[in-house]
Amino acid sequence: MGSNLHSQACTRCRLRRVLEGERGGTWGPMLIGVFGLGMIAAGVFTADPMDGFPRGTPAGPPASISWHGLLHLVVASLGFLAMIGACFVFARRFASLGQRAWSVYSAATGVVFFAAFAGIASGSNQPPVVLSFVSAVILVFVWLAALSAKVRAAARQDSMNW
Repeated sequence: MGSNLHSQACTRCRLRRVLEGERGGTWGPMLIGVFGLGMIAAGVFTADPMDGFPRGTPAGPPASISWHGLLHLVVASLGFLAMIGACFVFARRFASLGQRAWSVYSAATGVVFFAAFAGIASGSNQPPVVLSFVSAVILVFVWLAALSAKVRAAARQDSMNW
């Protein structure tokens, strides 16, 4: 959890600093920061055991949801929605800069993550839904890493132009 906190804080701060005053420079980093806080809070408020996880837990959903299980769902959902919003903020930013490939990549990441989140939020625990959600989470983290690398490269390029 500590490395996630550090990683999310660094990403948000760098994005905010580099994109300050530009399209997406306020909302994009802010939404990514909310995503990071949501993921940290979801780690603090643990999910209820279900469907054989952890080992020995009976199949099916729990008979009742604990307060920490409910908070896990709420904060994770807020974080996921913030990340979906960030994808679209950056899609618009890249479209305005004429970077069509990045715009499409950002929008597609947001759409795929939204669809997977909707599937898992429906309560389905079917393997295709769970696998789609895990794949979408991986896609989001790859997008975030690629976005961070792109912003870092652009910041280096700008600093060389002084």
